[in-house]
Amino acid sequence: MVDSVMIIKRLICLEFKITHECLVGRVNLRKFVRPRHIAQWLCKQCTKRSTPEIGRLFDGRDHSTILHAIRRVEFLRKNPNFDSLVTRLRAQAQAEIAAERARFRAANESCQRYGQITFGPRKES
Repeated sequence: MVDSVMIIKRLICLEFKITHECLVGRVNLRKFVRPRHIAQWLCKQCTKRSTPEIGRLFDGRDHSTILHAIRRVEFLRKNPNFDSLVTRLRAQAQAEIAAERARFRAANESCQRYGQITFGPRKES
């Protein structure tokens, strides 16, 4: 299964040059909070996960914390520079998630073709 949240976290860590621990941790410095909020917003935008699920993936945060992050990013999008940043990151995250899903499907089909272990129901020919 494709872990979309990990793809988003990796993308944010690379973009803002921070570690995974700083992204999900409890440090409340602006240089970590802003990327964390963007990552949480992207998780809501690019996945079907609920806010409680997203909170658990960010060091056990409460769902209301995730809602605050989503609202904060939406408010900050009024700034054209910030909006272009999050729009670019969302497009990049969606592209990486789609590419990973395609690799997963190809690997699964290859395994099915050769009678190896599969990752889901087997297609009947």
